[in-house]
Amino acid sequence: LTWRKPGTGVIGIFAGYGTGSHVDFDPQYGAWIGLEGQMFFNEVTLYAQAAMLDISDPNDDGLNESAYLVRGVGRYFFTDNCKVEVELARVDGDEFDGSDVEGTEWGLSVQGRLTDCPVYGTLAYRGGEYDDVDDEQADVRMLTIGISVLFGTESLKANDRDGVSLD
Repeated sequence: LTWRKPGTGVIGIFAGYGTGSHVDFDPQYGAWIGLEGQMFFNEVTLYAQAAMLDISDPNDDGLNESAYLVRGVGRYFFTDNCKVEVELARVDGDEFDGSDVEGTEWGLSVQGRLTDCPVYGTLAYRGGEYDDVDDEQADVRMLTIGISVLFGTESLKANDRDGVSLD
């Protein structure tokens, strides 16, 4: 659910529930609820999210309800059709057995219009470091190149300010 004040920002509530499993493990069930908002300042958009997480399996393994996620994003528009975006996210929680689980993610992307049509190209780098229950660590580094099409808006900046710009 979101509320937008044109030219100023957006505030919203998000929630979800899901399930999934790996072949060798019991299914995991997850629920989350959080707040998010954006504020617009000329060429800059600031975006923040905060959520509580509860992710577990039938044996009470997983994150208990004390887990949280915080995320911040900054977007700068060089022109209406060229932007750079930086983001930082942190998840932290306790396992049912009392051990800590934590992760940090970051990203940097550039998106720009390729032609006079609504096709945009994206070059993005994302990274993450995660510590799990058994004090094992995982590091992720990803470089992506993509093409997007915007429908019903004339620019990336117009989509950011008037379109669906929440994650």
